[in-house]
Amino acid sequence: MNPISTMLRSLAGQGHAPAQNNLGAMYAKGEGVPQDWAEAVTWFWRAVL
Repeated sequence: MNPISTMLRSLAGQGHAPAQNNLGAMYAKGEGVPQDWAEAVTWFWRAVL
C-alpha cells in the first residue's frame, strides 16, 4: 500500500464518507492498491450508509 491509501484507510475506518468513497474508487481502479472489486463495493457501501 502507498501512503495515500494508508491515510484513506485510517480516515475511512473512522467513518469519513469521502475517504470511504475514494478508497472504494482506488480498489475499483487498482490505483495504489491491488484491484479488488469486492473490497471496492464494501467501501462504496460504507460511504453510502
